Amino acid sequence: MTITYGPAMAGQVSGLADIADATLFPGEMLPGMIAPFLDGAEDALWLSAVDGEGPVGLTFLAPEEMADAVWNMKALAVAPERHRAGIGRGLVAAAEDALRAQGARMVLVDTSSDPAQRPAVAFYLKQAFRIEAVIRDFWSLGEDKITLTKVLQSGWVRSYGPIPLLRGIVRLA
Repeated sequence: MTITYGPAMAGQVSGLADIADATLFPGEMLPGMIAPFLDGAEDALWLSAVDGEGPVGLTFLAPEEMADAVWNMKALAVAPERHRAGIGRGLVAAAEDALRAQGARMVLVDTSSDPAQRPAVAFYLKQAFRIEAVIRDFWSLGEDKITLTKVLQSGWVRSYGPIPLLRGIVRLA
């Protein structure tokens, strides 16, 4: 069956809530979360993956406040019965295309070191994200926050080396 990717629409909210409920968070939260996007009242981006029967996946991205052209992928979910069919990969690609069209230079994803999230980390690494930071014990004692990033526009990220801001403040080895 053919999958199409595009902006989420009001008629899909019930199906998207079912996906959220099965994978991410209580589905009853989704209508309130997506309403500002559907009303054109916020810059966030909600995309859906749809087959002939209805929604099979979603992603939610929002611009990072106080950062230049950086977006945060806050949610990515695929209906459990459709896992491993390329839908997540398609949603990430559609999101990247939409963000590039808006001039975004980077997208980031936060996840967890919880063993249940290892497949998510592996998935993002396969989509050419890189682990940028680990904040120990962020979510809870023993559960670290893992931040992955992906550059969307070539030439927008400087080369890696010593952090200039820290020179003279922190002794770097």
